[in-house]
Order: sequence, then C-alpha cells, then structure tokens
Amino acid sequence: MKNGETDIRISFDECAENYAEENSLENSRCVATRDITKMMFTFYTRPKISVVFKKHLFESLISGKTAVDRFWELQKTINKYGYTSYDLS
Repeated sequence: MKNGETDIRISFDECAENYAEENSLENSRCVATRDITKMMFTFYTRPKISVVFKKHLFESLISGKTAVDRFWELQKTINKYGYTSYDLS
C-alpha cells in the first residue's frame, strides 16, 4: 500500500497472530477489522494501522474507481491470500 509517497508493508501472518492473541484464540486468519460506513480497515499490526478510503470525485473520474471500489478491492486481496477481516458495520 502507499501512503502518499511512503510504502506501507503489512504482514498478514503477523496480523493474524496479533488478532488471535488479543482475542484469546489459539489461531486465526483474521487480519483486520473493517467498517464500510467509515470506509476503514484497521490492521492488527503493532501499533495498529488504519487505512481510510476517502472519497475524491475528481480522482474517481480519472481512475474510474470510487472509494467503495477500492475498499472492496482490499477485502478481495485479503481473501485472495486466505485471510479475512471482521465486519464492524
């Protein structure tokens, strides 16, 4: 992922381990919470990292992708690698 000009790397394995530990589970495949009403994922990194998809009309027109599209693309990527996120919405 990119934050402006900065690359952000998130280890899904680490997030799943942290989620399991925080929720007193033996193991888990959950790496984040998600809330579509806030357009946000919060990953179980240490410290936790939140990814917020902001609505930008001009950018949506150019890229053809809305904030909602990008939100669901991230969820599909998480699922593609065998992980999940917990829905808070």
